[in-house]
Amino acid sequence: MRNRLLIPLVLCINSLWAGDSTSHYFISFKDKQNSLYSIDKPWEYLSVKSIDRRQKYGIEIDIQDLPVNSSYIQNIDFMRGTKVVQASRWLNGVEVILDKNANLEELQQLSFVSGIQFLGTIKKRSKQIAEDIDQTYYEKAKELAQLKSQVKDSSYTEAQYNKSYDQLNMIGVPELHRQGKMGNRVSIAVLDAGFFNAYKVPGMEDLLAKETVIRDFVDNDNSVWEDDAHGAKVLSFTKTFNPGEYIGSAPFADYMLLRTEIGSQEYPLEELKWVFAAEFADSSGADIIIASVGYHTFDDPALNHNYEQLDGKTTIIARGANKAKATGMAVVCSAGNEGGGKWRKIGTPADASGVIAIGACDQNGYRASFSSEGINNGKIKPDFIAPGQRVTIASHNGFYAGNGTSYATPLFGGALACLIEAFPLLRPDSLKTLLQQSSTHLNHTDTFVGYGLPDFGLTFQMQDPINRTTDYTQSGATAVISRYSTILFRSSKKQKIKVILYYPEKKKKKKTSSITYHVKSGEWIRDEQWFEVLYTETKKSRHKDALKFIVEIQTESGTFQRFLVRKPD
Repeated sequence: MRNRLLIPLVLCINSLWAGDSTSHYFISFKDKQNSLYSIDKPWEYLSVKSIDRRQKYGIEIDIQDLPVNSSYIQNIDFMRGTKVVQASRWLNGVEVILDKNANLEELQQLSFVSGIQFLGTIKKRSKQIAEDIDQTYYEKAKELAQLKSQVKDSSYTEAQYNKSYDQLNMIGVPELHRQGKMGNRVSIAVLDAGFFNAYKVPGMEDLLAKETVIRDFVDNDNSVWEDDAHGAKVLSFTKTFNPGEYIGSAPFADYMLLRTEIGSQEYPLEELKWVFAAEFADSSGADIIIASVGYHTFDDPALNHNYEQLDGKTTIIARGANKAKATGMAVVCSAGNEGGGKWRKIGTPADASGVIAIGACDQNGYRASFSSEGINNGKIKPDFIAPGQRVTIASHNGFYAGNGTSYATPLFGGALACLIEAFPLLRPDSLKTLLQQSSTHLNHTDTFVGYGLPDFGLTFQMQDPINRTTDYTQSGATAVISRYSTILFRSSKKQKIKVILYYPEKKKKKKTSSITYHVKSGEWIRDEQWFEVLYTETKKSRHKDALKFIVEIQTESGTFQRFLVRKPD
């Protein structure tokens, strides 16, 4: 940001006299000396779940995890014209509101203060009043909880997914659900602008259960039902469980609803609120953060970010996101919807290396024109794409289509939660690497789609030796075929294999073309080009317009076969 440390006093004084607004700052401290807490006693400031996550992944508690020195906070709060709002462990400082009597120079000269950053002058808003929750929704919450408790088989049909099937199937989520992975015992923190009437959405009524964690870091209370509706839309892609109408990507997960965004205003203060919420998610034991927010321009143009500042480590929110990832949480954020505008690029925290940034694609797997482009700074961004154009949103008023990387993000994030359930000992980085192996653009990544469209079902099959549906364990050969035509094959011995492409014709299959490979022992081979070669040959035949084929791999040990669709470019 342009206002990095000490802000010119003239700028601040002008804003402090506004009676209908408050001026917010972040005061950074030099150290955590004489802290009342210790790295050796993390249970005093972290939950058991948070400590367990670190131990599971071999992550040590460090000084960033320690709470801020309480004496520093008290000294700041006692200063004239200064009100401390909240402290950040990770950034080692406090958010403060300063009035016209505050003296910035006096604050800056304190021996323990390392810098002061202006976060914006926020216009006062009339707080929305939460309506009383009708008792019928508590009854519906109990009914939904009972329905979930009775689920024995999660092999849902296309008709049971209904309006959510196509968008889930594009990234292989039904295969995860078929294996019983629906987010059970995985804690998802959703950071957004509010969750207006989310508990009224059919299939989300159990948000009213006492297990749902709710915090508002904007108004500093525990109510989010009366605020912005954006978070409710985002949540519907993961949380909804309404068989026959709509099923989300992780309907059986545990949820934290954390409000960080001022819907009507845009200031760097919201980046700091995001960090507060991420720290809360960490200390409460969340496994994954899903956040469909991003920043680069603000209501005060003097505070705007430029491309150089989006280097993944400069902005407040990028620094917080990187620390969140370092604690063992997966952090999934939207890339942004600036692809067709003047800015074009991703926002922050999508720029952070610790964030899995998600772009949007259409119903055919092609990048949506509005999906933000990555910044050429040595990192692959966005990391992946997921359906985000004309996807179906579940609301308390029915279903409707929407566009945005905000919606691609929870589709991906919920599916990732299911992978965390399936492989709880694998770090998020390892799961990300596995997903790259199953994605459409592994060998030709770019700043528009990253690694492309992932196949979560394929990722599960590659990693899980028991439930892999195409595994010939006795012969030592394994073949996995993505629904977008990528082949992965591994053999315990050197051999020759043949890949044949068939066109389904009535009840028969008609061969179109084939190709032969010589594979080495013990190595995974991945080939995306074979389908293009075979499809080129197929174009010469009367099947040139076909989108569905049968691929068959003939080996010395057995035959692998799968239906597939033509791979998106």
